Amino acid sequence: MAFNGSLFTMGGDEFPSEYIFKESYTAQREIQDLDSNRNTTGLLERNVLSHESFVITFTVKPMWSDEGHDDLWRFINSHWSKAEHRKCRIVAFCPETLSYVDGDFYMPTPIITMNLVDKQKKRILYNSYEIQFIKY
Repeated sequence: MAFNGSLFTMGGDEFPSEYIFKESYTAQREIQDLDSNRNTTGLLERNVLSHESFVITFTVKPMWSDEGHDDLWRFINSHWSKAEHRKCRIVAFCPETLSYVDGDFYMPTPIITMNLVDKQKKRILYNSYEIQFIKY
């Protein structure tokens, strides 16, 4: 299936891409090898597994808590299929194959840093940071 206008969906809902630096977005197949090595003549002997992983990586724009950041995390947190594992169902476009990949993904812990705390307005300005989703 060709690109349908959606980078990826999470739990069936389109991910809010307005929070992403578009030039930072990558979606790539991860071919997996098991015990691949070079033989005594230097020839590579690959044992390529049939299961491919898939990794989505992007940078979130700097945002105030009340101007997008909190909405982004409400969206993410409401779409976990297993919250304690940060597990979710994702359908993502793969530029390499010009098709969509469907599967269970997890999100490694993002490192979210603050730039400024506005005590009067009770809000936080967050720096940009990276989010990844990795297919099981």
